[in-house]
Amino acid sequence: MSDKKSAEDLKQVSEMIDQLTESAMSDTMGLHMQNAVTIQQGMQAISNASTSTACALILKKGG
Repeated sequence: MSDKKSAEDLKQVSEMIDQLTESAMSDTMGLHMQNAVTIQQGMQAISNASTSTACALILKKGG
C-alpha cells in the first residue's frame, strides 16, 4: 500500500516539477523577446539620429 502511495506522490511531484519548468521557460522566453524588442527600438533610434544628422549636414553644405 505504501509503495502505491509513494508512486502516486512521486508522479504528482514530477508533474509539479514539469509545470514549474514550463512556466520558468515561458517566462524566460518572454524576457528574451522583450529584450530583443528593446534592442531593436534602440537601434532604430540610432538609425533615425544618424539619418537626421546626415540630412542636416547635407543642408548645411548647401545641397
